[in-house]
Amino acid sequence: DGRKGEFRSPLNQIKLAAWEEYAFQMSRKSSKGSPRQNLYDLLEIWYVALRMVVQSWEEEEQLVLQWLLINSGFHNEGWFSYNLTISLESVERLLSSDAHTIKSQKISSLRMILTDKKKAKGVDFRGIIFVQQRITAYVLCQYLNKNDDFFTKHGIRAEYVTARNSKITPSIKMTPSEATRRIEKFRKGDINVIVATSVIEEGLDVPEAN
Repeated sequence: DGRKGEFRSPLNQIKLAAWEEYAFQMSRKSSKGSPRQNLYDLLEIWYVALRMVVQSWEEEEQLVLQWLLINSGFHNEGWFSYNLTISLESVERLLSSDAHTIKSQKISSLRMILTDKKKAKGVDFRGIIFVQQRITAYVLCQYLNKNDDFFTKHGIRAEYVTARNSKITPSIKMTPSEATRRIEKFRKGDINVIVATSVIEEGLDVPEAN
């Protein structure tokens, strides 16, 4: 948008989370909908993906790809450089033709367990899925609700929750009031699955699940 000299690469910071925070804050300072804001939003998405790859030692490739898909990480603004466009396309080629389906034994087991419990408990069904990383809670929740018709057809309605004051990717961080609101929806049955890390138990009053 014509402004020069404002970008300060965060790559000299050791902590990868600092890169995400930098891109998030710069996006907030940018004009809404501007190419500059779009670029910072994309940077945050890819900084998160990089951190996920580094922390999991590439064992969670499908999780990373789902994160990029959910957040339009492969979107090309049209004014990207040739090298950036080629880089985006090279990663996108890792996606299979049925990229919206996570091929995993854990997901297959999750399908069976949730549907069996849902059939047995009916409207009283409540389930909590514990995961290791907060980012996994977000991605899995989005996957359950949007990317896999199998779960929605069986009445699975999910939300993710993080504990109070927990550090998480800035753009998906929730306030304590939002976390409390989601727990209340779980208690009432508006949603019947919560995806969270074990840290949730430290800061939230979670009703008993079955």
